[in-house]
Amino acid sequence: AAATYKKVVPSVVSVEVDISGSSSEESGTSEGTGIIASSGGYILTNAHVVNYSKGNTVKVTLHSGKTYPAVVAGYDKTSDIAVLKINVSGLSPAVFGNVDNMQIGDSVIAIGSPGGISFAGSLTGGYISALNRVIEANSGTAINPGNSGGPLVNMYGQVIGINSNKVVAKGYESMGFSIPVSRARTIINDLIQKGYVAGRCRLGVTVGSVPEIYREYYNYPEGVLIQTVGSDSDLKNKGITAGDIITKAGGNDIKSIDDLYSMLNAHKPGDEISITVYSTAQADKGKTKTVKVKLLEDKGETQN
Repeated sequence: AAATYKKVVPSVVSVEVDISGSSSEESGTSEGTGIIASSGGYILTNAHVVNYSKGNTVKVTLHSGKTYPAVVAGYDKTSDIAVLKINVSGLSPAVFGNVDNMQIGDSVIAIGSPGGISFAGSLTGGYISALNRVIEANSGTAINPGNSGGPLVNMYGQVIGINSNKVVAKGYESMGFSIPVSRARTIINDLIQKGYVAGRCRLGVTVGSVPEIYREYYNYPEGVLIQTVGSDSDLKNKGITAGDIITKAGGNDIKSIDDLYSMLNAHKPGDEISITVYSTAQADKGKTKTVKVKLLEDKGETQN
């Protein structure tokens, strides 16, 4: 572990993000860790570290202690990956490995800044306890404040994952998750080259959950509430308006926003799918209708 740490730690950075918002509750500071991916200044971290925004002020501190301003080249909410860029050359990029070569029981180490930059370069170790886990809702919390975005490293000194989140639930402890870098290569390359992940699709709407009180008081169904319909959305041409509730899409029941995104991730731009909506408008309240709509290409509109 000591030799592996010495090999990898020059490629690990601390990330500080000043989050600007319209209120004091929305403002603040986010701290995380990053992995140098190229000698020319590209750095990998988590999308949640940059607060899913390209507009916040970001600083990167190298292992040497030097600090540089950074820009968010791109980020992807679905994979929780972000790419930063600093205007520095001659950096020490990490060596990346393939998680497919790993087995349950293999030793790994993690390097990060738990609790923030004052603990930068901290090491912890353990074993791979499982592979290909599906992360449920209760695990959507930063792995440790400041550790998010740091490398998971095999004993050959190869980065095999980006440490992302952990289970937060009664009875669970020290159960963390990492994003396999080798399986995210296309996403990372797209973020560097385009600033968004190519091949994703969108409906051209903004959506939210149906409030529980509305379901109880108005007897609204489970689904996804349409908040706005964009001018480029095919839904606009089919008479679907804000306030309608999507209950089915692409042949699947839609009970949550995650259901909707899962359906979209299974299609490509230009596909035509069926959408069933429940109307909440006074004139048509309680009526449902099904329409065919063409999916748009998502060039960062919802990813960013």
